[in-house]
Amino acid sequence: MFDGVHSGHRSILQQIKDEAKEHDGESVVLSFWPHPRMLFEGADCPLRFLTSIEEKASLLDELGIDHFIVYPFTRQFSSMSPKEYVEEILVNKIGAKKVIVGYDHRFGHKGAGGFEEMQLFGKQFGFDVAQIPAFDIDEINISSSKIREALIDGNVLLANSYLSYDYFISGTVVKGNQIGRTIGFPTVNIEPSFPQKLIPGNGIYVVEVEIDGESFQAVANVGNRPTVVENQLIPNVEAYIFDFNSDVYGKEIKISFKDFLREEKKFNSIDVLKHQINLDVENAIEWFLDK
Repeated sequence: MFDGVHSGHRSILQQIKDEAKEHDGESVVLSFWPHPRMLFEGADCPLRFLTSIEEKASLLDELGIDHFIVYPFTRQFSSMSPKEYVEEILVNKIGAKKVIVGYDHRFGHKGAGGFEEMQLFGKQFGFDVAQIPAFDIDEINISSSKIREALIDGNVLLANSYLSYDYFISGTVVKGNQIGRTIGFPTVNIEPSFPQKLIPGNGIYVVEVEIDGESFQAVANVGNRPTVVENQLIPNVEAYIFDFNSDVYGKEIKISFKDFLREEKKFNSIDVLKHQINLDVENAIEWFLDK
C-alpha cells in the first residue's frame, strides 16, 4: 500500500532508484487500490489512511520515482496465484529486471507467496530479487500502523519523525457555524478531499496552512468543540490563521501538523474559552519563534 510513504518505505525507494540507475532502467512503484478490507467489508470498513492515491503520487514524484502504477484491487486480482501475479503483472506487463520487496511482503491469493517464492520466480522468469530488512528509528520498527497510532494519540512529533515530513490534511474550506468570527477568532473549516483520511486525535495543534502556494502560521482545533456545540459526533478540523482576513471559502488548502499543544476541553463560558484561545495563539507563536 505504501501508505504514508514513510521513512521505512523510503529505504526501499532509495534502493529502487539506485538499482534503476545502475541497470540503466526506470524506477517503478507498484501499489493497488482499494485496500483489500475495503473491497470485502464495503461501507462497514473502518480503515483510515495516511495518504490518498494522489498524495502518494505527489510524494513519490518528489522522491524522484519514475513510474507509480496503481493496480485495481478486485476479487479477480485477489484470487491470482503467486505465479500468475508474477508472470502476468511483474513480467509481462511491467517487464521487471529487478524486484525489491519489504521484509514482510506477501503476494498472491491469501498471501501464499513470500520472499523465497519470489526468488524462485526470479530464476524462472529472469529477474533479480532483493529484500529490505525491517527499518528502525531508535530501534523501533516503523510501520504505517504505528504512525496512525501516534497521530490518534496526538503525538504528531513522533509521527512526523517516522514520516520524514509533517503530516497533513488537504481539502476544501467550507462554512462552519461561524462562532469563531463572533469571538474574534475567525477560523477556516476544512472538509478533507479524501474521505478515508486519518484525522489526528482531538486537541489543539500548532499547524501551518498553505493557501494558493503561500504558507501561514496557525493554530488548529481538531474535535467536537464542546464549549460552543452540543453533541457533535464527527470531529471537526478548523484553523485560526494569524493575521489573516481573506475570504477563502471554496478554496483548496493544506494543513500541516507541527506539534500538539493541549487536549480539547469544555470551558464554563465563552470568555474563558477566548482567554484560552489567546494563550494557545501565544504558545503557537512562541513555538514558531523557537524554530
